[in-house]
Amino acid sequence: MIVESVSPDGPADGKLRTGDVIEEVNHQAVAGADDLTAKIRAAGVDKPLLLRVKHGDGSRYVAIGR
Repeated sequence: MIVESVSPDGPADGKLRTGDVIEEVNHQAVAGADDLTAKIRAAGVDKPLLLRVKHGDGSRYVAIGR
């Protein structure tokens, strides 16, 4: 899932960048946009998300509070 934009002052601001590819949510592979949405909803609104994000040739983990 490619990040198309990041909301200013949102939880991902400064952590995700346009063009990042979200590969995992909480150590579960993401198969597409619908799968990403389902995994985010399943995590619950009061818990942070751990995303594995690819940008260019590298990957990194990013924690997003909600």
